[in-house]
Amino acid sequence: HAKAVELVGDFNSWQGYKNKMTKVDINGVWETFVPNIKDYQNYKYHILTAQNMWVDKIDPFSFFSELRPKNASRTYDIEGFIWHDEEFISKRNLNLNKAMNIYELHLGSWVKANDRFFSYSELAEKLVEYLNNKGYTHVEILPISEHPLDMSWGYQCSGYFSATSRYGNPKQLMSLIDVLHQNGIGVIFDFVPVHFVKDD
Repeated sequence: HAKAVELVGDFNSWQGYKNKMTKVDINGVWETFVPNIKDYQNYKYHILTAQNMWVDKIDPFSFFSELRPKNASRTYDIEGFIWHDEEFISKRNLNLNKAMNIYELHLGSWVKANDRFFSYSELAEKLVEYLNNKGYTHVEILPISEHPLDMSWGYQCSGYFSATSRYGNPKQLMSLIDVLHQNGIGVIFDFVPVHFVKDD
């Protein structure tokens, strides 16, 4: 029921009048086009509600987000990652009659470095050794969609496709998956869109 939507961000000095959006669908789909956007540009939607209140909302379909406590969506090109897991992928469907041994974990609490989270690359090294030593065939990772609170295990997500920035950027997550696959470990992600944060 938005009355107006503007795109605000680093690329327009957070001035919505420069990128007013056009409603293209009665179900609430709005669009605009901004040329020459680079990676790591912060942005939000500036929305005039049915109650005539302006609110700023992040993009629930973004691929990257600012690191908390900040919360803007970030532009990021997820194309171009070079995978090295061809052998794993080629054999994946041949294992349907083999036993699975799944290790479930939360990346943020599994191991920490003093007052910071381990990065995706640091986690990859430790995970491969641990999972192979214990005989696990798969790792199931608790939700890694962006979410506001460190105390949460990833529930109450704020983006459907934005993996949390706590451990790195999207291509660093791809690298973690790639390393696990190269070492024969399947990856399962918990996806919890029903726990979606609704506030500003």
